[in-house]
Amino acid sequence: VYFVLSFHIVWLWRQRTKQETKIQTGYNFPFTNMQLCTPWYIYLVLSILDIEANYFAMLSFQQTKLSSSMLLTSLSVLSTVFLRKMIFGSNITGKGKLFGVLMCILGGLLCLQGDVHHNNQIDDTNRDLSHDSQIYLHGDLLALVAAFLYGLNDVLAEYFVKNNDRIEYLGMLGLFGWIFSFCVQA
Repeated sequence: VYFVLSFHIVWLWRQRTKQETKIQTGYNFPFTNMQLCTPWYIYLVLSILDIEANYFAMLSFQQTKLSSSMLLTSLSVLSTVFLRKMIFGSNITGKGKLFGVLMCILGGLLCLQGDVHHNNQIDDTNRDLSHDSQIYLHGDLLALVAAFLYGLNDVLAEYFVKNNDRIEYLGMLGLFGWIFSFCVQA
C-alpha cells in the first residue's frame, strides 16, 4: 500500500515542474529542488506513527483473541473523537454518531471486563492458564495502544489533508512508509 501511495510524489513532482509559479514555502524535499508545503520530517513522523499503529494491532492479534483485538481496536473511534475535540474543538453532532461512540465504549468495556473476569477465575495452581490469561490482557493493552494511535493518526491526517496539499500528504506518507517498512523487514 505504501509503495502505491508513493507514486503520488511522482505525479506531484511532474505537476509542480510544469507550473511556472512555484510554491514559496522554503521547504524542499532532501536532495531535490521539489518544494513542499510541510517539512519532510513531519511526514516521516506521520508515516512512522501510521506504521506503529498497524504494528501494535498486528501484535495484539498474536497475543489475544481475535474478537478481543478487533473490538478493542474499534475504540479508535473514541480516541478520534476526543483528539478531534482537543485539536479542532469540534463536538459530536448527531444522535447516530453519539450512539455509535457509546456502543464502541460499551463493547470495549465489556471485552476488557470479560478478560479480567476470566483472569480472576483462573486457579493459582494451574500456571499455564494463568499465563495465557496474562497474555490476553497484554494483547488487550496492545490493542488499546493501537486504537489510540489509529485515532491520533486519523486526526493528524484530517488536519494535514484540510490544511495542506492532499497529494503531497499521500505521496510523502507512502514514500516514507515504504522506506521505513522496507528497512524494518530487512
